[in-house]
Amino acid sequence: ADMTLLRDFFPQVDNLAIISDNSYSGLSNRNVLSNYMKRTYPQMPLKFIDGLHLDLDGATEEIQKLSEHSAIFFCMWKYDKFGAIKTNHDHRLFHLLTDEKNIPVLSLTGSGFGSWALGGSHPDYNWNNGRRKPAEFVYNALDLKITDEEPYFYAVPNRLRMDYRVMQRFNILEGDLPSGTVVINKDQLTILTLLDQFKWTILISILALLAVTACLVLSIVY
Repeated sequence: ADMTLLRDFFPQVDNLAIISDNSYSGLSNRNVLSNYMKRTYPQMPLKFIDGLHLDLDGATEEIQKLSEHSAIFFCMWKYDKFGAIKTNHDHRLFHLLTDEKNIPVLSLTGSGFGSWALGGSHPDYNWNNGRRKPAEFVYNALDLKITDEEPYFYAVPNRLRMDYRVMQRFNILEGDLPSGTVVINKDQLTILTLLDQFKWTILISILALLAVTACLVLSIVY
């Protein structure tokens, strides 16, 4: 779904960077994605920006080298090559770099989504009451000591999620998204955003009000 989205809305992309950290999850995501891309899209050049070999400075340097025809698949970034635990500072820095270069970022794990990632396909844990069923199975086994239940297997489906604020930056319309896409931040317009959108209307209204006020003052005086 993520590659389909990338090809539909960013046909100019001719290379892909994969950002992952030095954690078990980060390396697992990197390997799974690498194998999938090589098998399914062998013609797409891949660039790995990962905490296995890089620290924050090295990662940001590699991002700065990306071309305008690049896209980023973001897994996570918490541990670098030194094993240092990273904070939101790293995400803010990645945000600035990708904004400056206007590179689309799809989050494969949800990390960065809701702040600077455009979107991505993420597990839909609410599907079919998905959180409750596994919890009930664990509760029955641990608290009620019910051990004769059949093993419970639950495959969580993915659902495409997109950030409306980032969509606007790339001129992506909600009507062009696949059916069932969840769009967040659609109604969370800040005061600054509203001021920017209606600045000329506000300015003209203020000037008109000043003109009317001046006319009233002059009429009273003279």
